Amino acid sequence: DILPLASYYNELQCFILGARRRESGQVLQALAEACGKLINDYMLTVAQLDSMNKRRELNLHKVLFYLRPIIQTMETVINICNKIQDNNLRGGNVLTMLHDSISLFSGDKNSQEIIVHLTQKAAVPYMEILSLWISKGIVHDPRNEFFVEDHESEMKVESYWNDYWEKRFVLQAEKIPRFLEKQADMILRTGKYLNVI
Repeated sequence: DILPLASYYNELQCFILGARRRESGQVLQALAEACGKLINDYMLTVAQLDSMNKRRELNLHKVLFYLRPIIQTMETVINICNKIQDNNLRGGNVLTMLHDSISLFSGDKNSQEIIVHLTQKAAVPYMEILSLWISKGIVHDPRNEFFVEDHESEMKVESYWNDYWEKRFVLQAEKIPRFLEKQADMILRTGKYLNVI
């Protein structure tokens, strides 16, 4: 019953290492950071169990009792991380995957709370980009993860003013997180208006 935890731990470590690479994007890096904190919590539990073992207060049943919630958490997290890796998701698509996973675990409160926590942490850099866009009309998206793209550098000088509204800022539907789909057009227009002003 305990052995799968070793595999989950190794898989999660590999995911974290891969997601921390620069080209992975800010959302995956934030998710990796949150997963790293789960690993730290796990290591604290291992240290506590080791201390109990040295005092001869531990047996196999107690180990399983203390590790069962961690096993369940790690299994939930690694299943989501594997889906993200298998589908090569980035940016808004990672947030969509996490958002959809919250409803999948509606009957499992502990797993759902973990996924909500991971979603909140992973969404921070994305929401910072969104905030800058809707408050100042600026797209600052160094890893190309946001659903509004600025095509100013591609626009020709002679058609710059004629095509400004249609071509300067473009909505990338495949990058929209599911929880922002209904507001995407309004978000695009808001940033465009602020940029012009």
